[in-house]
Amino acid sequence: MRYLFVINTLFLFLVGCSTIEPVRHSGDRFDHSGTFTHDAFENVLQRFVDDQGFIDYASLKKDPVEIESYYFLVSTYSPQNNPALFSSKESRLAYWINAYNAAVIKAVLTHYPISSVRDVKSPFLLFFLPEESGFFLWRGLP
Repeated sequence: MRYLFVINTLFLFLVGCSTIEPVRHSGDRFDHSGTFTHDAFENVLQRFVDDQGFIDYASLKKDPVEIESYYFLVSTYSPQNNPALFSSKESRLAYWINAYNAAVIKAVLTHYPISSVRDVKSPFLLFFLPEESGFFLWRGLP
C-alpha cells in the first residue's frame, strides 16, 4: 500500500509540472513599443467566437496560427519576467485573464473534438481525484 502512495504522489508531481508547449514562431508579433498587446487574441475572438459566445473549435483547429502566436507571447512575456510591460493593475489583470482563457482554448484544441472539458478523464491511477480534474491535469496530452 505504501508503494502505491509513493507512486501516486510521484505521478501527481510529474503531472502537475506538465505544460502545454507553445509553438515556436520565427516572428513573435510582439509590439516592441513597450506595451504588451492582446491583438492576436482579440483577432481569435473576433474570428472564431459567435454572437452567443460559442467558439468554433473546428475552424480554429484548422487555422490555429493566431492562437499559437498569442500563446507563445503569453508564455514568453509576463508580469513576472517583464514587469515594465505591465505597469498598471489593469494590464496585469488583463494578462492573467487572457492567458488563462488562451490556455483553456489551446487545451480544448489539444483534445478536440470534445463537447465539454469533462470529457477529458483522469487516468485510473488518479481515481481519488474529482472526475472533472482530468482536463486540467492532462491539458497538454492528447
